[in-house]
Amino acid sequence: MKTRALLRTVAGYSATFAALGLGWSGLVSVQSVDSVESNPYMGAPTEFATAPNGAIGNKRIIDNAEKVAYLEPTIENPAPGIYVFGGFGLAPTVVIEAEDGLITFDTGDVKRDGALILGAIRSFTDKPVKAVVIPPAYREHRF
Repeated sequence: MKTRALLRTVAGYSATFAALGLGWSGLVSVQSVDSVESNPYMGAPTEFATAPNGAIGNKRIIDNAEKVAYLEPTIENPAPGIYVFGGFGLAPTVVIEAEDGLITFDTGDVKRDGALILGAIRSFTDKPVKAVVIPPAYREHRF
């Protein structure tokens, strides 16, 4: 599939999600918290711990980080032509390989992230990056 056709497909999915009132975040299921007493965001007590990099944070999150985050740079290939780069920046980056080049989704938060991701891409292909899809500026994407 050519880059433009693939981008039209992605745009079509985005429009469908928006029409349903979902957006991309609608693809993620969220569990509700039963009570204010157990919700650390509502003032419930929180136990802190020190992460391997020295950061201090919520112990529950630090203890389960390996379940939700890439702890070191990783390239996964879940399907032919689809690559997921984790651990190169805060959020994972997805690269789709089209016949005439690459489409990247979320290339990082700072220039250094983009440089690391491009270096990782060059470890397996020399195809040009034809398009970069940057996610909306939601609060979790801004610093």
